[in-house]
Amino acid sequence: MSDVVQENMEAMLPELMDLQEKGVFTVKELREIVKKRRNMEYELQAGNCTKAQFLKYIKHEVKVENTRRKRLAGIKDSVRKRSISDISIQRRIHSIYDRCLARFGSKDLPLWYHYLQYCMDSGSTKMLLKIVMRALRYFPSDHGLWLIACDREVRLGHLHNARSLMQRALRVVPPGTNGRAELLSAFIKLEAVALNRSLKGNEEVSCAVLEVLFKHGVSDLAGTPSLPRFLLHFLDVVLRLQESVSAAGREVAGLGDLMVSAISACVEQSKEYPQLAEVEWRLKWQGPEGASEKRLTRAVSSIVDAESVERLKAFVTFCLKSRAFILDDATTGESSNADNAEDKEDDVWAALPAVTVDPELAATVLWSFAKQASGDMLAALIEGAKTLSPSLLAPQEVVAHVEEECLKPSTQGVDLLVIGSKMGCKTDINAWLQDSSHHRSLGAEAAEAFLPHVMEAGQDHVFGLLLCSKPECCGQVCTAYLATAKSREAAEELARDCLAEAKSRRNAAVAKWTKEQLARVAVPCAECLLAGEDISVREQKRLFESIISLLSSVPSMLPELVEWWLKYATSKAGDSALYWRALQDLPPSAHATFAAQYQKIVDEE
Repeated sequence: MSDVVQENMEAMLPELMDLQEKGVFTVKELREIVKKRRNMEYELQAGNCTKAQFLKYIKHEVKVENTRRKRLAGIKDSVRKRSISDISIQRRIHSIYDRCLARFGSKDLPLWYHYLQYCMDSGSTKMLLKIVMRALRYFPSDHGLWLIACDREVRLGHLHNARSLMQRALRVVPPGTNGRAELLSAFIKLEAVALNRSLKGNEEVSCAVLEVLFKHGVSDLAGTPSLPRFLLHFLDVVLRLQESVSAAGREVAGLGDLMVSAISACVEQSKEYPQLAEVEWRLKWQGPEGASEKRLTRAVSSIVDAESVERLKAFVTFCLKSRAFILDDATTGESSNADNAEDKEDDVWAALPAVTVDPELAATVLWSFAKQASGDMLAALIEGAKTLSPSLLAPQEVVAHVEEECLKPSTQGVDLLVIGSKMGCKTDINAWLQDSSHHRSLGAEAAEAFLPHVMEAGQDHVFGLLLCSKPECCGQVCTAYLATAKSREAAEELARDCLAEAKSRRNAAVAKWTKEQLARVAVPCAECLLAGEDISVREQKRLFESIISLLSSVPSMLPELVEWWLKYATSKAGDSALYWRALQDLPPSAHATFAAQYQKIVDEE
């Protein structure tokens, strides 16, 4: 082993002499470099070396190379001529990567990407394609490697080779995956580039490959989340290609039929993927009339009849996008138009006709349909109308209708109850809270919206609301409840009542409360009481002991437990003995954190 290391060190001699002659490194620095290299070489020659040791060696060599380049930039041009030291360090780095890959490369895909990233960062692009092809021997189904290889061939101008690589990739990457979708989209873009070059060179142009890719894409990605993005990307490419063909004064057989097929597929799939409905709206509403009230009413009517909340959300998003498009055109100067044009190149909607939508008109249409809707569709219509035009007030007929729906004995969705609460309507929220199927289902925003109505029914109903809140939101809801107090004394009284209720419900098996819910309710109450100026040391100690006891039973609240032990140990009620009690109570994984933060607090004091 020592002979191999010595041989490697002797091979570095010409490089080291060159660096010394150029004045890049001093003799002392070179000795330090040699020492580190020798130690790392011995580590790599050992039979039990790890990948981390290889990467440590590479990191050291990259640091040496970066230092060499920076110092060489400040040396006179007469000395800065190319020599062995300009390439030797990079060669060594590549050699270390080769040795590492020979040992770990067959099962370690991130290691190959690590190597590829170094090649791109260091400018070693000539080796990039060779490394990717080596990696594909071990990981042929990884689409990222195929995309890198194809991109390299395109940059070199080898479109035929890039197409061959794409065909090979589609044979090995499984259908229905995100990787398959990315490969198909890249292949479509590659074909578009090839067709544009053929148009400029007055060569014969054919859409046969695009037809095949379209059929394969629709069949391979059917029923997957990647299908809508693929269809939009394909339609965007075809429309741009049609513009290029028209600008060149040429005709391409089958291109028009391909465009019609893509549009038809988008319209058909819009039932399953609502975001595709925008294609239909843009194509139907183009022209001077734009999105008239009649067209908007017809679109919303079909959505309400189908009871598709997701499609309604897509409609609202489309209207907002069209409104933003108008504002951009009206306020953007000539200087920023070029930048926006560059951004639109990546927008799948850029090639489709632009449609102008009046957001207030669209909101009015939504309010008109809200007068007869119910359930989740009613909630979606109201949310959509408020999103499109926040300044437009809700009609009184809609408010009365919402209150009537919220008071129905039949089970209503939580979204409608939240909206009714925000609009000031009376709701049957108390009956909803008593349903055990709703426990731990509300988010913080929804729970806070219900809070004013629940408080009118009494504190028992407030705890019913906390029981129906998600455990991680209970603390925020309890804080909002305490904030409703009109004075400091009232807040402390509410906090004491909440703490007493939490203690009485500590038997979670009986009261259907989780320990995390009780702990998160108790924490803001204790913080409120501890913030009081007239609280006694005995009361502080009692509160700290109670909260720490609750937190100790909830493993997911370990950070909060550490925080409360720190507060307790450094408070007026604490002493040095609490430090050791905390270490006994906390798990070993938290000891270092607690000790460091405790010492920091003591030093600051």
